[in-house]
This record gives sequence, C-alpha cells and structure tokens, in this order.
Amino acid sequence: MVRSQSFEKILEIKKKKFVEVVHNICKRRDLPIPYINFDGCPDEDENQLAHYHPDTNTICVSEKQLNQITDLEEVAVHEVTHILVSGHGSDFGSQEEINSITSFNPPAGTVFIDGGRRIEEETSKKPKKSKIDKLMCNYHLCRKKRKLTKCKYCGSYYCKEHVKPYKPYLFRQESNLKHKTGHPCILYA
Repeated sequence: MVRSQSFEKILEIKKKKFVEVVHNICKRRDLPIPYINFDGCPDEDENQLAHYHPDTNTICVSEKQLNQITDLEEVAVHEVTHILVSGHGSDFGSQEEINSITSFNPPAGTVFIDGGRRIEEETSKKPKKSKIDKLMCNYHLCRKKRKLTKCKYCGSYYCKEHVKPYKPYLFRQESNLKHKTGHPCILYA
C-alpha cells in the first residue's frame, strides 16, 4: 500500500507533538528524558496505544498505534507518569494529574494580565527612600512643631528634648529605663 504525502505529514506532526509533550513534562518535573521508539516493539500489544520500558527508559509507540491515537497529549502524559509510578494505583492517578497540568502550554498570543501593569515596570522600580520630615520632631511619640536639630548619626530631625541619641532597647528592660529623653538611634548603637 502506497502512503500519500499528507498521511506521512500527519504522522510526522504527531511524532513531533508526542516528543514535545514528553520533553516538556520531563524538563519541568526534572525527570530523565526517555528515548521514544516509533519503529515498533516485540512487546507491543494491539490493545495498547503506547507502553513504557523502565529498564531502558524507553517509550514505544508504533506508527500503527500512532495513527489510532486521538488525544496524543493524554497518551504522552500517561506514559511519562510510568517513569514515576509503575502500576495504575491511586498514586499513579495523582501523578498523572500533575503531569497533565505540567504539560500545559498556553496557546500562542496569550497575554497574562497582572492588574493592568506590565511586569517589566514592576521589576524596574527602585525602592523609594522615606522622606525625612523637617517640620515636626521625628520621635514617634512627640511630633511637635518646634525648632529642630539634625541627629549626627541617623540624619533625622528632633526637637531639643529628643535630639540626644541612645541605644535602642526592648520594651521593659530594666537596665535601659533611665532614658526619659532622647530618641532610640540604631546607628548610634
């Protein structure tokens, strides 16, 4: 029987798609990439669309079976799952589901929307420095509008009462309760 060019072209497209799905799953799940045999196999069964040889890390799909396959991705996902799990138990089902999700590639032209912002803009923004208030005392409990003096350690502005720096301490430490005036200054410590 002579094959037509379109038949050969379809067969070649199916082979490429099968290989692509297997490679994508294996790369994304960090699995060893199996050899894919399209030439036929002595262990081939009429009821199987494809099968996996764990000893040689080979997936076998004959051309005859490849013509019968309607959902190529599903068969590829199934065979790659056999790399992880040998039987068809409950663990196999969960791994097959993970492989199915892993094999998904968005169609060409798909745009991911992130709240109307572009991803490049978000990563290129530099963190803003907080502005130092030069009108009110920077001590968080004071905030009075008075003549301010700049701390030579941290650069913040404080009133005459809080301009003296002291080492910051945890709340209710007996050794540091003597500081009634001044401001906690990390750079002073």
